[in-house]
Amino acid sequence: MDEKPTKANPHDGHRERMREKFIADSDSFFPHEVIEIILYGANKRKNTNGIAHALIDKFGSLSAVFDAPVEELMKVDGVGKQNAVLLKTYPAAFRCYQADKLENKKKLRFFGDALDYCKALLESSVKEEFVVICLDSDGSILSVKKWKGTLNKVNVPLREVVEFCVIAQATAVVIAHSHPNGSVNPSNDDIIFTKALYTALRGIDVVLTEHLIIGKDDYYSFSRDGYISKFYEKYNAEYNPLGVGKDISQVLEIFKKDR
Repeated sequence: MDEKPTKANPHDGHRERMREKFIADSDSFFPHEVIEIILYGANKRKNTNGIAHALIDKFGSLSAVFDAPVEELMKVDGVGKQNAVLLKTYPAAFRCYQADKLENKKKLRFFGDALDYCKALLESSVKEEFVVICLDSDGSILSVKKWKGTLNKVNVPLREVVEFCVIAQATAVVIAHSHPNGSVNPSNDDIIFTKALYTALRGIDVVLTEHLIIGKDDYYSFSRDGYISKFYEKYNAEYNPLGVGKDISQVLEIFKKDR
């Protein structure tokens, strides 16, 4: 009896075709295809397409998949611990990549520089984080410190920030914090804290030039909204009516420029 010809498997060569597609045009990948090709690393033969679709269906987007805790990822059928950990390495690697790129950017002289720097530090935060960037008189970065909080709050003692700026011998300071799950508009506590920090730093001849609130797709600027100028005027009226010491008005005006 003649043997029937073997029917070709339509999935044969699928992974190689996906890799070739990625090399040719990675920007054309759909979110589930990104996850699918990532999961090849932990699954030698298993079909990862269905798992990728299931992850997008459950969490709604690629970013939400990457932001999900390991425990939640493992609840999706077919994921398991190995796949969940593999997925979590990608946002972590991206943060390291961004931080490494920032090492080559040593100056924050203008608003656009500070915004780019702070977005790279905080845009992927899943919990509230607060960062202080100490600068010298030329805008060169002297030191950076980050505080981590909860989903909607980060407690930062004013004294710790001032001490950090003193140790760094800062001339100017940029601060920023993340609002990963809500509006980027400042709360009343944000405004009170910023004013108190501005006053404390001016008392030691350090200029707070900016406070940025970074969200997922938006940001808020205390300097662009006029708060830093108001703090400057109020400080001079209350504590320095004769204008003794450094004239920082030019510093504030220069920093408002995009580049």
